[in-house]
This record gives sequence, C-alpha cells and structure tokens, in this order.
Amino acid sequence: MYLEEPSNSFIRDENDVKIKDLEKKIPLIGIPWDWSTGGRPGARFSPQEIRKELYSLRSDVYKIREIKYGFKDLGNVKVVPGDVDGTSHRIISVAEKAFSEYTPTVFLGGDHSITKNILIGLINFYKKIGLIVFDAHYDLREVKEGLTSGSWLNELLKSYKEKFEVIQIGISDYSNPPYMKKIADKFGIKVFYRDQISEGFDIIFNEIKMIKEKTDGLYISIDMDHLDQSFAPGVNSPTALGMYPDETIKIIKEIVKNVNLLGLDVTEIAPPFDLNNMTSRLAAKLILYTLNYYIGNKNE
Repeated sequence: MYLEEPSNSFIRDENDVKIKDLEKKIPLIGIPWDWSTGGRPGARFSPQEIRKELYSLRSDVYKIREIKYGFKDLGNVKVVPGDVDGTSHRIISVAEKAFSEYTPTVFLGGDHSITKNILIGLINFYKKIGLIVFDAHYDLREVKEGLTSGSWLNELLKSYKEKFEVIQIGISDYSNPPYMKKIADKFGIKVFYRDQISEGFDIIFNEIKMIKEKTDGLYISIDMDHLDQSFAPGVNSPTALGMYPDETIKIIKEIVKNVNLLGLDVTEIAPPFDLNNMTSRLAAKLILYTLNYYIGNKNE
C-alpha cells in the first residue's frame, strides 16, 4: 500500500536530519499562560507554535560548530486557567525540579509574567544570578489592582533583589511610563536603550563581562517585542523601531561566552496576530543560536 506517516513535507530525503531527530538532551518546557496580559491576548497558544518551528529546523550552521543535541520535551506546565496563584505554584515547582536535574533548561511562554516564577524556582541553587532581559519595556509597573505581565520584574526584585544582577536590553522610546526609570535606578538595573545599541556594542559587552564576574551564572529572558514589528509582528505589544535580529544574535553570542548558562525563556508571542508564523519561527532560531553558541563554546 502506498501509505506513509502524515507530514507537511513532500520531500523524501532520508539524510535530511532535523532538530527533532537529534539526541534528546536539553529540557524544554512550555508554559501556556497569558491571563496576566493587558495587551493583545494569545500567548497561551505560543508554546506549540514555537515547537512546530523549532522541530522543523536543521542542525547545520554557517561558521558555528554544528549543534548535536536536540530537546528533551517535558511538555507543558498544567496551568490553572485564570488562577494566578495556582499556576504560579506549579511553574515554580516544575522549574525547581528541572533546574535540579539539568541546566540550561528552555522555557516557552506564555506572557512575560512566567519569568518571575521560573526564577523563583532557580534562586535556591545559586548565591547570585545574572539576569539579562531583552525587552522593549521595563516591566516595572505598579498597578492598583488586577494582573499585568508588565510588573513581573518589579515584583521579583522587591522580594529577591539580593539574588540578582540585572541588565535590560532594547528598552524602547515612547513605550514606558517615565516613573519606571526611577524604579530601575533604585534596583540598580543596567538599562540599554534601543538607540544605544545602534551606536555600538562596546559598552554593553563590557557590562556583560562584569555581570559574569559578579554572578554564579546567567539566565536569559527574551521578550519578542524587543524586536522591530517588521520582524516580530505577532506579539502582545508590537514595537516600532525596535531591535534587529542580527543585533540580538551578536549580543547573545557575547553573553554565552565562558559562562554558566542557567536557562532561557522566550515570551509574549501572540500567534493569533502573527503573519505566517514568522514571529514563532524567529523565536525558534534565537533559541537555537543561543544554545549553539553556548554548547559550541563549551566543546572547543
């Protein structure tokens, strides 16, 4: 019978090895939560979309050691729809178990509030953690009531400031309430605005070097809205005049040099607003570049 497994591809190439075919080693966890979103909803649907793009890519990379490891997909955190406390407890528990067994672990959001709970699951393993956040927004809001993914970093540092050294990269003009600058200063956050990155990388690379010296390892959080909306249209809060993907990749390459990479998350993709899945596809490539540079450096 002329039957085969269902597939989206009609290319029958037995030597075409994809990421899904590699040795399953790097833990991957989805967190389909977006009840904290104050903008465009839909991030709860992004873990599966990122997975689809991630597993369809190949291992070959120009000028980088070929990646040899695939993902040990642990599935999604079983969120409690609409229940922030119940879901937070589950994220912390899952993250803590994952970090106790292997680093780095990759997390697929979800809105950016998931990062706070992932990091709470990490804090007991290290004295000092370097946190590098790519984001157009400070996420330092102080709201009177309700939930917002724009307050997670404020909440984290109010409780655990002594555990973190923080760098924010890609903060966008005309996108944040002015009072947040004072909060960033109070917490000692090193902030790099989008226009500073356009002027060159020397200052930011020097800051990355210093944070490595002061911490036991680094965690990277990539909010996809730090990228210009022409590259990442399918996000909660699209950013005009945001960063370019090649700038992000250059900075990531510097971050993962000679470092203990603890984990990585990608957040704020809203698939219902995406165009041909281009934001999820770009997220998948950023994940692979990060791991490829990191693993390649360790094996050199």
